[in-house]
Amino acid sequence: MKHIALSLAFSLLLLLPLSSAYTISSLSADSPVSVGEVMKVTAVFENTGPQTYAVLEVDVYSNGEKVTELKGDRMNVPVNGNRELFAYFMPQRPGTYILSPRVEHGGGTTTSQGITVTVTDEYGAAGWTNHETVPLGLGMTVIAVVFVSMFVMYMVKSKSIIAKKGLQDKRRRSGKG
Repeated sequence: MKHIALSLAFSLLLLLPLSSAYTISSLSADSPVSVGEVMKVTAVFENTGPQTYAVLEVDVYSNGEKVTELKGDRMNVPVNGNRELFAYFMPQRPGTYILSPRVEHGGGTTTSQGITVTVTDEYGAAGWTNHETVPLGLGMTVIAVVFVSMFVMYMVKSKSIIAKKGLQDKRRRSGKG
């Protein structure tokens, strides 16, 4: 009995894209903005896969801590198309913020490198480092104390003048003056 060796050779060819079908091609934001102003965050989402939906989500960081998470509207993105996605942020304190984007879509989640934006106070300054109190400074404190002191002295003097005048009028009427 002879054994015949038969060898079968086959190849498995997988057609996978070399890059993701979904990318965030750009990210921008209004900067600088002032405290209380609305900052528009814009991401361009490119889709080389099947038609899908996309939602821009942005984590906002300040001083290394997550401040808030922004979430835009759900938008349809056509095959081989792109779409601008928006989210909005109204900062409550001046300083530097890092915006870290991701897009949730029918194919999963796509992330991108974040950007840094500046938020100023209403005077255009980037704010105090502790973001808690705004110091008046020694000069403004001295001016305030002097003003209050002068006002109190004026009021005391006015009352004493009125009191003297009242006493003189009373004496005149009674005939003692």
